[in-house]
Amino acid sequence: MNKIPYSIFADQDLFVARADGSISFDDLYQHVLILMGDKEFKSGINALYDFSKLTDFTGDLAKLEALAAGMSSEDVIVEKAKTAILLPNKFELNIHGVMEQYMAMTASSQIDYRIFMLAEFEQAADFLGYDSLFLEGLLNFAFK
Repeated sequence: MNKIPYSIFADQDLFVARADGSISFDDLYQHVLILMGDKEFKSGINALYDFSKLTDFTGDLAKLEALAAGMSSEDVIVEKAKTAILLPNKFELNIHGVMEQYMAMTASSQIDYRIFMLAEFEQAADFLGYDSLFLEGLLNFAFK
């Protein structure tokens, strides 16, 4: 079961994904395998992850490290892309700290990862090159 649903908007060169509650590092790993196997997915597509309602990350950190290694490999990620990750406004070490660790582990990736608080949604949209109202509409459409 994919605990991180997503929608690909190929004509916008973007996919959006959302997760609520608690997810494991294995959930993240499985999500990437499912996503990259999707016939609509293409290398170089930008992404917005709405993790603003996450409450916890769980599991073996080795799985997150394996995911980061894959996302940093030029054999896996063959084109540059941008990924904005929305996190809750209230700092939680088990969410924000984990994502900061992931950012450090993927520093050499061709994917330019950036973390934004939910209150910084407009900056996230700007980073990805979209109007914030348009991007909000895509999220609402994808997860209605």
